[in-house]
Amino acid sequence: MAEGAGPGSMGQAAGGAPDPGAASRSPDLIYGNAVTWRQAAAYEREAAALLQRDPGNQLANYVMAAIAEFSGDLVRMEAFLERTGLRIGMDIDEYGLGLHRGTERSYFETLESRQGRRPYFILSLPKSSSTFLCACIRDFGGLPRVRVSKGSFVTGRILPSWLRTFNRNGGVLHDHAPATPENLRKLQADPPAKLLLLVRDPVTAALSLGDYVVREEMDKFFGREAGEVDLSYLRQLDAPARRSALFQKFFPPLAAWLDGWLGAAGQGLEGCEVSVLKFEEVVQDSLLALSRIEAFFEGDNRRFDRADDRVRQDVAALFDLMRGRVQRTITDYRGKRPALLTDTEQELVWRAARACPNLAQVYDLRTHLG
Repeated sequence: MAEGAGPGSMGQAAGGAPDPGAASRSPDLIYGNAVTWRQAAAYEREAAALLQRDPGNQLANYVMAAIAEFSGDLVRMEAFLERTGLRIGMDIDEYGLGLHRGTERSYFETLESRQGRRPYFILSLPKSSSTFLCACIRDFGGLPRVRVSKGSFVTGRILPSWLRTFNRNGGVLHDHAPATPENLRKLQADPPAKLLLLVRDPVTAALSLGDYVVREEMDKFFGREAGEVDLSYLRQLDAPARRSALFQKFFPPLAAWLDGWLGAAGQGLEGCEVSVLKFEEVVQDSLLALSRIEAFFEGDNRRFDRADDRVRQDVAALFDLMRGRVQRTITDYRGKRPALLTDTEQELVWRAARACPNLAQVYDLRTHLG
């Protein structure tokens, strides 16, 4: 058994050879909080041994992509993922080859059912109700939920092969990729016909994301996105201090994400029509928001007709179900009352208002300054 082998490990078969079945069955190969750098190093050694014998081995390239993201090398991550031959991304942050293959298989098996429908190309800020909206479009609109990037809202890189597949075969995109020069170049090379930006006030988004990290124990995943190895040390703080520390880590990159995409949209993405939908509008009337999304992409709202009582009940039931699963995730910091910020937090907001001019198109951050 390789060093650190256990839940999520590639493991070894008889004779010391890496066992591809173990990794392909693991849906939390890298991102579980229990996975250590020693286990990651063991995965890497085993994958490297596989690649020496078979450079095209899909599992080994997939594991090396996971290791590259784990260690912060997103360029190598993209290169290894392209070598796997996988044609579309799955809508989870973890790595699991069996699960990924199943997502791809299902995506193409349902291709005929969405013939003639425009792809729902949605880029969303984290904690902007994107999971709920995309679940509605999947469950009631009949479109598979996928991604064209891998990584987070800070580091995510669009994969050209995944982008090409989605633009030609459709579905609903649940993606958080940032507006980096590299991602914008890839979009310009193969632009979607229409792109929806789902946005949220970055102050309330940062507060909600901090709560989510604590509640779901995502210390390692979001720790890396905040430039640290692990955020679990913050659990030793009292609740107000922990909330403030997380806000200070997440607010700047969330504000930068919004400023980047709003700036790109304002300058014009050639060949791509862009629309903006606010989280606050979704909270006010989720069915109206879904109707607007459908009308934007398809020119009508037959599937999300606000006059249809059955549709309204179905959407409300899914909202209640998801709210129950994730406790207060959907309802935290709705913007019905101002967020109370410390002086340090207000200084961050003030700086963002000056450094992120595109944000003023949709949010006046000065309302958070006392």
